[in-house]
Amino acid sequence: LESLPTELILEIFQHLDYRALLACEKTCRRLRDVVTGHSLLQYQIALALSGMLHGIAGPLSTAGRLSALIRYQSAWRSLEWSAHMAFPLLEGLPRCWDLYGGVLGMRTSARSLCFRQLPSRLRGIEFREWGVGFEYTIADFFMDPSQDLLVLIQNDGITVCIVYVILLANGEAHITHRSPRVINLPVAFPRRIPHMAYSIKVNGDHLGVLFLDERSQSAHLVIWNWKAGEIEMNMQGQGLQCFAFLDDRRVIIGLLFRPPNAPGGPSLMVYDYRNTSPALIDAQNSPYMCGFALPRMTFSPFDKIVINSDPGPRASPNPELRVPFCIDHSDRLILVELSRQRGEAAAGVDVFIPTHVFRPFLRTARAPRRYVEWEEWGPEGTRVLPHTAEWPTWACYVYGMRYVYPRPITASNGRRAIRVFDFHPTRLRQARATVAADDVDAWTIVTDQGYVGTSATWEVEFWKQHGVQSHLPFLVKEILLPPHVRAAANDDVSLMLSEDTIIAIEDVSPSV
Repeated sequence: LESLPTELILEIFQHLDYRALLACEKTCRRLRDVVTGHSLLQYQIALALSGMLHGIAGPLSTAGRLSALIRYQSAWRSLEWSAHMAFPLLEGLPRCWDLYGGVLGMRTSARSLCFRQLPSRLRGIEFREWGVGFEYTIADFFMDPSQDLLVLIQNDGITVCIVYVILLANGEAHITHRSPRVINLPVAFPRRIPHMAYSIKVNGDHLGVLFLDERSQSAHLVIWNWKAGEIEMNMQGQGLQCFAFLDDRRVIIGLLFRPPNAPGGPSLMVYDYRNTSPALIDAQNSPYMCGFALPRMTFSPFDKIVINSDPGPRASPNPELRVPFCIDHSDRLILVELSRQRGEAAAGVDVFIPTHVFRPFLRTARAPRRYVEWEEWGPEGTRVLPHTAEWPTWACYVYGMRYVYPRPITASNGRRAIRVFDFHPTRLRQARATVAADDVDAWTIVTDQGYVGTSATWEVEFWKQHGVQSHLPFLVKEILLPPHVRAAANDDVSLMLSEDTIIAIEDVSPSV
């Protein structure tokens, strides 16, 4: 080792992962000096410890990227406010907005949208604002800035749903698709019924749209290769309420009921959408790859299931931004919300699931189907927390492995606060290794089964009545709402999360 030149050692070390680099650092003084004295190796370690990936080549040197990443880590650790921006929400229209890829999109009229690229001083992203108008009424929309992609659902009163893929920048036909119109989809129920809801998701070349009649709980899910204009999966049925792309081939679907011959409560079903016939199939009798039972409760059955997970498995930053680093989405948090009405209020549970928990079962799944009971996969791999409030319709409160509690809470001092959870295993290990009693920025490490978040009577009683075991550890931190957000106890404030920002939607003075 002493005879090897430092340049050769450095070249070898560039091909090691962060665990090997940290181990080499402890071996001897010379290797420690190599690891600690070179910004490239320190940058590789910092990326892994923060759950980030190297970005597109830009103006920053490696030392500059390392410095920016350290400040980025510090900002998320301390959760100190560095900037505040307010945007008005147009009154008189049904609320319709989306937050994806650092862009906040809002409907400004029945036929127009406004987009705002949210700034980030730490990643060199500047604020930008633009608008797009259309000749038809917008029922819902989704955007993927990395592909300059805008997906629209037309609302014109007919029984055929029209889905468009267009350029996010200007509303013109997308360059990878000759016509902006993906397909005219005949659905099994009138499209303009008052309880129609939509869920739109994009995963690279694939576009999924769920059309849900919230009154009858009848739904229709279609997954297209939007560039080729071809349907790859076409499903409908009772109890089908939500979906999310799991990886490049598989989609996870939430059902209120288990499939036939598996009586009980709600389930998560995984399908290989690239190996499914485009012919219409029924959700209760479809050839799923693997099913996962969700926890059973002794009270009346759930009537709603929602899946939240951002970004998608193939998400990437907008190449035009040339960000120095971005989130590593190889492991993402999937939040499954199960709820029912308790008189005037909603009550239910949130099930937090890292995507890696599914992988061992999917690797060993055998045709045609495998069904995994909750006791086999849930207690050690997930965290179940109860909630007594109905969460906002526009769900953007999960990003990567972080989750912001969708409503402000009341802190111990009586003031309104924001609660943020972090389920990233590397950040959790780092927090355990560096915990200090006098660290004011430290997050609370939660490993016990009894954590319920608040002292609400119903939450305490929940754990006495239901023996739901879940042991996935996580980090949690609370910060006071900034003074710009009024948020009295009775105000309607919803919180959202992105890679760089926490966003409050408030109805007190309609703004964001």
